[in-house]
Amino acid sequence: MEGINKFWQLCHIRKGRKLVNIKELLDICIDKNLIDMTISSRKLKDETKAQKVKIRPVIIKDTLEYQVSEFVGRKVLHTNYTQKDIKKRIEKYMEEEFKQAQITRTDSLATILSSKSGTCTCKYKKAKEIKAQKELSHNRTKKYIIQEGTPVGFMIDLGVMTPDGRIVRTRYDKFRQI
Repeated sequence: MEGINKFWQLCHIRKGRKLVNIKELLDICIDKNLIDMTISSRKLKDETKAQKVKIRPVIIKDTLEYQVSEFVGRKVLHTNYTQKDIKKRIEKYMEEEFKQAQITRTDSLATILSSKSGTCTCKYKKAKEIKAQKELSHNRTKKYIIQEGTPVGFMIDLGVMTPDGRIVRTRYDKFRQI
């Protein structure tokens, strides 16, 4: 709750708008309550650079990191950053390259608009209900109707599954199809 109050104090002047220092704002927003962040609207059009950036928290080797997905043309480039490094990266994006950012947290929603001079205007809105945090694991497991590891009679008869519930490697495509 402390983060919400600081954020509210920074942003809630004159109907929810105020010029803020982006460093202070990122100190509040980039934490365990972040669901995702989208940075878009380039200041200068350039097809060779990222047109949009999405940031989400992930847990890699038991440490919280932030995965940056840069959309460059038809490609998406992924990079992982620590909390300290991601703040510097977002600062650079907002001051030099992009005009707006949308931050979704479990308890609030914020929009940051950046001017050509690098100053930021912020709009903040508390969520009506607290959202659940998305799964933070890096390698998510697919959710199938028939769970892998649970023996199913007809799958064993087809030769897709072993009696102990493991999927036969050569028949994995058939398992996904079913």
